[in-house]
Amino acid sequence: MIELSVENLHLTYGDNPVLKGVSMELKRGEVVSLLGPSGSGKTTLLRAVAGLEKPTSGIITIGKTRVYDGNPRSEIPAEARNLGLVFQSYALWPHKTVFENVAYPLKLRKVAAAEIKQRVQTVLEQLGLGHLGNRHPHQLSGGQQQRVAIGRALVYNPPVILLDEPLSNLDAKLRVQTRTQIAALQQRLGVTTVYVTHDQVEAMTMGDRVAVMKDGVLQQVDSPLALYDTPKNLFVAGFIGSPAMNLMEGDVVDGGVKLGDYIIPVSRDVLVKAPNETKLTLGIRPESFTLANEGIGLDVAVVEELGADAYLYGSLVGSGEQASIENGEAHQVVARISSRRPPQRGEQVRLGVNPAAVHVFSQETTERIS
Repeated sequence: MIELSVENLHLTYGDNPVLKGVSMELKRGEVVSLLGPSGSGKTTLLRAVAGLEKPTSGIITIGKTRVYDGNPRSEIPAEARNLGLVFQSYALWPHKTVFENVAYPLKLRKVAAAEIKQRVQTVLEQLGLGHLGNRHPHQLSGGQQQRVAIGRALVYNPPVILLDEPLSNLDAKLRVQTRTQIAALQQRLGVTTVYVTHDQVEAMTMGDRVAVMKDGVLQQVDSPLALYDTPKNLFVAGFIGSPAMNLMEGDVVDGGVKLGDYIIPVSRDVLVKAPNETKLTLGIRPESFTLANEGIGLDVAVVEELGADAYLYGSLVGSGEQASIENGEAHQVVARISSRRPPQRGEQVRLGVNPAAVHVFSQETTERIS
């Protein structure tokens, strides 16, 4: 069953379009991470679903209820959409105890006191906060405060919970710990979740699917593995992965695409998909390279040794560029190789790559064609 549906949603601030025809669906119990750089529209989309921003046009449906369709008379206000909201700032009442903060939505709904006590205590126990009900927010760690905010969002059993950068105020170690706790809780409760973040590790570990946004447009909605292995376009290819995929412009020649002084084999069936283009962009993940006797030439500028692996940074041999990390003028290529005795700075090496691991992108459309 579809628990949340957004259809062709547009939202404009003055003359500035922020959402440009966004459409997506979430199944019951599914977690979808909204991922994108700052200003991509992900938080605006979440706030529009919550009823905190007014779209220009489109349709938003929660369960079987259409909460927005552009008609002011039929629009359902934020407080009646029955969604769980968790904000980056936690938004806890400082003068109320943990118990009182979590109980607040139930009191607004005039739930009986005995039921409030039972439901709040159950949620606190699930979050590992059962012994902290009488404390105030300032007596808690950042991770505990965030779990209180999540408890408040879950206590009235909303069909969908919306989390906006919920871990951004935590330090790195606490962020990992709290992320795993949220994931375990979501799996146990099976609540449909939209998780907004700019951190791709968070997005890919939390989400059953990840929706990548740029400039108010959904670029690709897919499983984490599919995003990594089969990016739809140049933006997704360069945005997903750390280090990012190498995106290298080459000349179309007989038999393939020339990078530097080496020709990467590309089948004619692929090349005919961009019949009028004399240059194409090839995408290769750093881990797809191996040291070889024949392959792409690399002038090594920097070597990072990481135990059994090493990262090589440099520029293509035959590209006419001198590898330079300092001035950033040369197009940098990154290769991750398995070697306890890697090449050294200043050496020239050859990088082999399986043609099946090479992604080919049209420069005219930026779409992947193989």
